[in-house]
Amino acid sequence: ETKPDEEGVKTVTTYTQTLRGETLKVTKRIKVIRKCQRINKDVYARKNIVPFGLDAADGDPSLSATTVRSHEEIIIEVPRSSKQRKFKEEEEEDDFYMGDLNPSKTSRDLRQKFRALREDDEAVRNCQNDTHGKSEEAKRTRCSTTNKNS
Repeated sequence: ETKPDEEGVKTVTTYTQTLRGETLKVTKRIKVIRKCQRINKDVYARKNIVPFGLDAADGDPSLSATTVRSHEEIIIEVPRSSKQRKFKEEEEEDDFYMGDLNPSKTSRDLRQKFRALREDDEAVRNCQNDTHGKSEEAKRTRCSTTNKNS
């Protein structure tokens, strides 16, 4: 390997052997480009900070950073005021959603639900009236066909 010349080109020569035992000479010409980049002093200082937990002085035990694991059970209790605040927020959200609905749309939806329930009840009553006094098999077949249609 040679030093870069005026143009920044260096020559690297290597020798390798093939499977047949022949020696090959490989010559590479490589252009070396040196790129200088300005860095802020504070950024440079942060990059060179010793990472947390590594000893500042390896030999001196008094200056070493130590971490000790506690074997005590630590119980953390949630304050009551935060529980009450959360419950109030949930209630306020529910009130907001109910107040946000269009009253005419809400009443229309409720009427449709009640109408559907009433129709289902009528179908069940009709089924029971039609099968009164018939055999159990006839009751089952009639009721099942009525429920399928409705």
